[in-house]
Amino acid sequence: MCEAIVCEEIVGEASVGAASRVRRYAHALLAAWPRDDGGASPRADQDADDLAQKALLDVRRGGSAAGPACDAVLFRRATALARRHFAGKAAEIHVGGQIREQAASGEWPGHFSSGHFAWAPEARALPRLPLDLRAILALVALERLSYAEAGRVFNIPGERALARLAVARARLASEISGAGRPHLVALAPGDHNAAESDLHRYADDLLDEERGAEIAAFLDSSPEAARRVAEWRRQSERLRGAFAPLMALPLPPSLDFAAPEVFARPRRRAATGHGVFHRLGALFAAPAEWATPRFR
Repeated sequence: MCEAIVCEEIVGEASVGAASRVRRYAHALLAAWPRDDGGASPRADQDADDLAQKALLDVRRGGSAAGPACDAVLFRRATALARRHFAGKAAEIHVGGQIREQAASGEWPGHFSSGHFAWAPEARALPRLPLDLRAILALVALERLSYAEAGRVFNIPGERALARLAVARARLASEISGAGRPHLVALAPGDHNAAESDLHRYADDLLDEERGAEIAAFLDSSPEAARRVAEWRRQSERLRGAFAPLMALPLPPSLDFAAPEVFARPRRRAATGHGVFHRLGALFAAPAEWATPRFR
């Protein structure tokens, strides 16, 4: 079902930012890094670009939103399309029940290969996480959403989004080290001035100044807690760094909704071309050589 909401950011100048964000998110969901094909610059993954285009086109009329609310709609749609993508992979790969289950749950690594820019351990481990855990890491680490904003993507409360993030961070660390990591650690009896949730919020710069200072003082006296916070921050920084080549690439024509030629209309029809459907519909009149989404 299409989202019954209009995102003002997908048309006009602001569309570049919205398209770039959903493009990065789509690549994280598919664990599809920019590829080195021996050319002058890296190349983005076509399936991930197609997913991003489909998510943008699927946003329909029915309300109005911008900023974080629009991002939540786009990310939610991209997540649903990624689930469908992996379910399709399961249908294509008739190797056994285990492969089908992994693909349906989003654990199938998909496009990850040695040809991609996956320089950090976190980037190499990301494809081995289930889709929902990849998604929450991408939303918080890459897109810098708050837990409440990330929760809106999954239609869950912010606290549940935080709990999912804790699992994702522990799972990512386990995949890197090869050893199991608990996603919750009991603090020592004297550590009553801190909470597990505060440690995550501190790592993500989501605490107010006063509470942040309290947690910083606590970390000075708790080396283990400080180590975990530093690990979470390193995870986020390295994931952002792994996607830096993608963000440096120009948007392809299929995602550049702000391009004047995309929405060009004969002058006699300009008066009736005010709606989002009219603007997005112009994409289908684009030159035939433009990539069209393979997602259904």
